[in-house]
Amino acid sequence: MRLFVFVALLVIAATAPAQAPSVTVHGEAEDTAGAAVGGVRLDFLLWGSSEKKTAVTGPDGKYSIELPVGRYEIQLTLPGRQRPQSEFAFLGPADRREVVLNVRVPKDAAAALTEYDTLGDWRVVDQQGKGIGPAKVTFEALQRDGRRVTFSVYVPVSDEEKEVTGPVDTDPAGRFVFRIREAHLAADRVVALIVTAEAPGYLPRSERIFPALQFSETGHLYAAYPEEGVKIALKPR
Repeated sequence: MRLFVFVALLVIAATAPAQAPSVTVHGEAEDTAGAAVGGVRLDFLLWGSSEKKTAVTGPDGKYSIELPVGRYEIQLTLPGRQRPQSEFAFLGPADRREVVLNVRVPKDAAAALTEYDTLGDWRVVDQQGKGIGPAKVTFEALQRDGRRVTFSVYVPVSDEEKEVTGPVDTDPAGRFVFRIREAHLAADRVVALIVTAEAPGYLPRSERIFPALQFSETGHLYAAYPEEGVKIALKPR
């Protein structure tokens, strides 16, 4: 009898559906003066499901919520306002443990027009942190379905910008400055930026750079990648 029960439990365990991966979504709300804002409501509606999960920022402006990985409609409701603003984002991928999603609340009624392109001033370095150059850097967008898509970037040349469709060259100190159009890194389609660096005498290296999602003061949700401080460290061959 005990053997039968044991075998039955094994069969149930083997046939039970695998639990969907989850991700912790957390962040904070602050106004344009940098003060924490409580009572900001975020409703998460999983695409293809009628279930809705809600998080509300506390007095410190912070919130945290556990959600299944997937594409969401995210509704933002600010304190004192009844009509939510709605945007879409993919919260994942499956191997990502957390997603940062922040909210900027307008302090005044008027909000200036803002650009949401990704601007970067990054470096290629060796294991000791010393710049390597000239090196070549390639950008790819990691799609939510796992595909890697290449796109053009813009680099400064004198007082203008030059569109580059292939690898970007660093300066002799390993520095590379660039701009990526927002459409190439849309929050509902792209989960990370893959940066690959190569230099003579070093092994190539690829890194996934994850963004922090950000509701702007106008209610627009975009992917905010770090402007500075990113270093791609290469090992010697």
